[in-house]
Amino acid sequence: MIPVSAVLVTLAIGCHKQDPVEVQELRWLETADPIADAKSALAKGDHRLRAVYGLTVSIPGTDSKDFESFKQNYGIYEIAGTTDGLRNEEHGRLVLMAIKYSEAYNQHIINAYKPLAHP
Repeated sequence: MIPVSAVLVTLAIGCHKQDPVEVQELRWLETADPIADAKSALAKGDHRLRAVYGLTVSIPGTDSKDFESFKQNYGIYEIAGTTDGLRNEEHGRLVLMAIKYSEAYNQHIINAYKPLAHP
């Protein structure tokens, strides 16, 4: 006889495998800490800002008119799975998490790292 907990774990894993790829790519946000992640990145010399895909690429927490300047002075890392073409409600929830995560992450990087020229 198979324990009920084993069946539940199998069902839970099976549900995640059926999620759209974009949802799977964003699941890490559920346990992410943007400030700790930004501090860790800076300690490794990585000062790239987190960006998200939409109609265009944007850097949450910054003014869109300064996009090129931030991109040049800090660099950017686009978060996979973000888009304006949402696959389902869960994808929408995770994209909003990615935007909020990026805002906090980016503000920490901008406050802690000052390139020679910045906006």
